[in-house]
Amino acid sequence: QNRLLLESIGEGVFGVDTAGRFTFINPAGAAMLGYAPEELTGREAHQLIHQRYLDGTPYPAADCPVHAVLADGQSRRGTEEPFHRPDGSAFLADLYAAPMREEGVVTGAVVSFRDIRDRKEAEQALAARAYYDELTGLPNRTHLMERAEQTRQRLAGTGSRALLLVLNLDRFKDINDSLGHASGDWLLQRV
Repeated sequence: QNRLLLESIGEGVFGVDTAGRFTFINPAGAAMLGYAPEELTGREAHQLIHQRYLDGTPYPAADCPVHAVLADGQSRRGTEEPFHRPDGSAFLADLYAAPMREEGVVTGAVVSFRDIRDRKEAEQALAARAYYDELTGLPNRTHLMERAEQTRQRLAGTGSRALLLVLNLDRFKDINDSLGHASGDWLLQRV
């Protein structure tokens, strides 16, 4: 019954021994990582899937939440952890690692993880809507005010100055009212 549960869950779940080698992985996890489950058993997890950040810089095993669980027996959460596939692609995952114990001794860890690409894309889209105009793609008023304040703070006490130029389209409402919003949008995009 545990095997059926493990195989039907949509999140990735794997176990490692005290040396950090895969002891099991469910099909969903293996698929996310780009492997067949049997290809992973016995292989060192950190070196195989977690050895570097997305920018290519090394990710030391000492910083890995799974290795921390093996070291001190305390459960850990990892956010935006880089996982790499054999084809060279990678994704960010949130994970939860918990120790496995036998008679009070840590014998490994079980890790559940999920690809957070959809969440990250939604966050980026939300940030884009918060700081950029949807019609023109240009920075909006919120973005302008934040940048103006940053510039003011950076220049404070330096003797340097900055100038902010604001343009206004006179009688723009007349264009929308007489020619329609599509024409007004076209004009804004061109300006």
